[in-house]
Amino acid sequence: MQSINGHSAACCNIPPVVSKGYTPKGTYETIGGLKTYVSGSPSAKKAILVIYDIFGYYPQTIQGADILARGSGEEYQVFMPDFFEGEPAKIEWYPPVNDEQMKALMDWFAPRKPDIAIERIPSILKDIEEKYGEKSWGAVGNQEHDLTI
Repeated sequence: MQSINGHSAACCNIPPVVSKGYTPKGTYETIGGLKTYVSGSPSAKKAILVIYDIFGYYPQTIQGADILARGSGEEYQVFMPDFFEGEPAKIEWYPPVNDEQMKALMDWFAPRKPDIAIERIPSILKDIEEKYGEKSWGAVGNQEHDLTI
């Protein structure tokens, strides 16, 4: 399908994110020592590593992983590790509107390096490929680093 006014054809074909009552399509597994959301076919030869933002397993992030796994017509398996280990930033802290919220956000960031995910990725990919077989990899996320996988 041709795009309209420069917009992606996917905008016209893929349903919008469900704002309430979404049922996740994947499961949680421990991979590389981290709780990991896994979506898509285990037999897929292509995989996507999702590095989420500071809010962790937010409902729309889970839906995004499910859409990546099933929405393109191709078969992908998607892996989204919990790099913040159950302690994401609280959505009400951002954007901070007072000194208390700013302090909470800065206190949350203090022990978390910007490249928290990068150093753990090799062992995560190794564990995934030991369990599911070799994959052709892609990655999406909010990191300002070049990443070769």
